[in-house]
Amino acid sequence: MTILAIVPTPREFEALVGVFSETGVETLERTIGRVSALECYGGSLLVSQGGLGKAQTALVTQHIIDHWEGISLVVCAGTAGALLVLGNRCRDSIWSCVLLGLIYGDAAQ
Repeated sequence: MTILAIVPTPREFEALVGVFSETGVETLERTIGRVSALECYGGSLLVSQGGLGKAQTALVTQHIIDHWEGISLVVCAGTAGALLVLGNRCRDSIWSCVLLGLIYGDAAQ
């Protein structure tokens, strides 16, 4: 079972990758169909940039679902840049709560 986290903007994606790097999370770059993604936590989490707007995010999400078996949950992990204006402390706690909570919490079981 894999959680797919879709991150809308490049800035939010890079912020999340930065948190992974700072906390020692190992990531593997993957190409899923025509979309780039990061595989984390031994395949428990896929992270990809979705793009701006619901339609673009839906297209990317469906493309990944069509090309990767075992996705059990999809999370939109971002708000098109609004999370970044609050600063690093907020950014780190949001990513920790949303993503790590999903992986180690009830949703991952």
